[in-house]
Amino acid sequence: MSSHDEFSSDEEEEEASQVFLGYIDAPIDADEQPTIEDTFLGGEPAWLHPDVAPPAELLHCGHCTAPMALYLQACAPVDGTFYDRSLYVFGCKKGGCRRQKGAVRCLRGICKDSRKMKAMETETQEATRKLLDEKLKIEEKKKLAFEVTKDLFGKKEGDASNNVAAANPFGGNPFAQSNPFSQPEADTPFGTAATPFGTAVTPFGTSEATKPSFSEVATRAAPPKAKKIISPKVKLSSFPGSFVYVEAEKLTKVTEALPANVKIDSSALDTAFEAPAAVGGKNTITPEAQQIASMMEDKQFQHFTSVVQHNPQQVLRYDMGGKPLLYTSKDDVARVFVNENKEFRIPTPGFNPSSQRRFELQLMPKAIMDLDSATSDILADGMEWGTIICCTDVEDYIPEDRYTIIEADGEKIEVAYVEEWCGVQWE
Repeated sequence: MSSHDEFSSDEEEEEASQVFLGYIDAPIDADEQPTIEDTFLGGEPAWLHPDVAPPAELLHCGHCTAPMALYLQACAPVDGTFYDRSLYVFGCKKGGCRRQKGAVRCLRGICKDSRKMKAMETETQEATRKLLDEKLKIEEKKKLAFEVTKDLFGKKEGDASNNVAAANPFGGNPFAQSNPFSQPEADTPFGTAATPFGTAVTPFGTSEATKPSFSEVATRAAPPKAKKIISPKVKLSSFPGSFVYVEAEKLTKVTEALPANVKIDSSALDTAFEAPAAVGGKNTITPEAQQIASMMEDKQFQHFTSVVQHNPQQVLRYDMGGKPLLYTSKDDVARVFVNENKEFRIPTPGFNPSSQRRFELQLMPKAIMDLDSATSDILADGMEWGTIICCTDVEDYIPEDRYTIIEADGEKIEVAYVEEWCGVQWE
C-alpha cells in the first residue's frame, strides 16, 4: 500500500495508489440476486456451493450466540490459483453485543471444483502458448530488422572496423520489447476470467512485489477423503443488500484547505464545546467534546480522515499484503498492528500455526449507513465502528479435515470455511 501523505499543489490533480476501493452500486432485489462472483453489502450470503454452508458455530455471535447478519461478501480469488474464494464478514445485530469480543467475525471460504479448475488451467495454458507464439514472432522480426540494417548500413566483410551497431543510424532495434510476456495493468484486482465483480478481468490479488506464491496450494493433489457432512443451514438475520463496484483509489492533490487570510479562533471552538454552566458553577467540557478533542489529537485519526476525504463514499478498502488504514492509534487493534518497534504482529492462524497472516480488506464507516438504510436510527443495532479490519492466512490454507466433499459424475467438489482474524476499531 502506498503511503498517503498530505498533498499540496497549485492545481488539483489525481494520483493513483495501489489500494482498491469499493462503492455502493445497485440495490439487491428479487430480480437480481448476487452470486459467488459478486461483492456486496448486506443481503443473504451466497455460499460457494448451494449444499454446503459454513459450520453453524461460525455463523453465531461469539458473545450472545445469536445468528449474525452479513455485513460484506467479497469475491476474492488469489493470483495463480484456479479455485473459487470468498470472504464473509458477519456481525451481531443485538445492541448488547456492541463492542463485545466475537460480535464481528470474518470467514474465508474455498471451493475446488475439479472440472472447473481443469477448464481454467487449460485456458491459462492456451493463453501462455499464445504469448509464446507472439514472442517467437517478435524475435523473428528482430532478426529480420537486424539483417536489413546490416545489409543497408554495414561495412564490407573483412573490414577490421566493421561495426554493424555503430553503422546503424537508428541507434537500436525498433522492434525490441522489454518484456513480451507483460500484461496490461488491471483496472481492479477483484475479477477472474469469469469477471467475479462484473467489471474486472484479472484475479483479486496483490502486486508481484508483495504477493506470496500459492502454486503449491493451487496444484496440490486432492486431500484424502474427508467426512462428507452437509453443513446445516442457519437462518440468519439480514440488512438491506447492495452490490459493490470496485476501482483503484485516486488521491486528489489539493491546495490549502483554507484561504491564507482565513483563521480559526480556537477560543470559539472551546466555547462551542462547553456545557451550560451550573448554578453558581463554571462551564464544563461535555464528555462528547472530550472524546472529539481526544480524537482530533490522535495523528492516526487525522491521517484516516485525510485519506478518506479524497473518496468519502468508499465502503470497502482492499490491499492484500499492504497496510490497513487505522482509525485510531489508541486501542488494542492498533497495538496488534504496530508495536513499540513499529513492527506488524498480526496473530498467526490457529489452523495453520507455522504460517502467518496478511492484511486483506477493511470495511469503512460509510458502510454503516448503507447497511442500515431502512432504519431511522443507524446506531440502533449497535453498529458504530470506525473500521473493521480482516487479515487472512498467506498460504490460503484450510485443514484437510474441514473440507466437505461432493462427488458427481466422477468429478469432485471440495468446499471448506475457516474463521480468519478480524479486528474492530470502534467509533
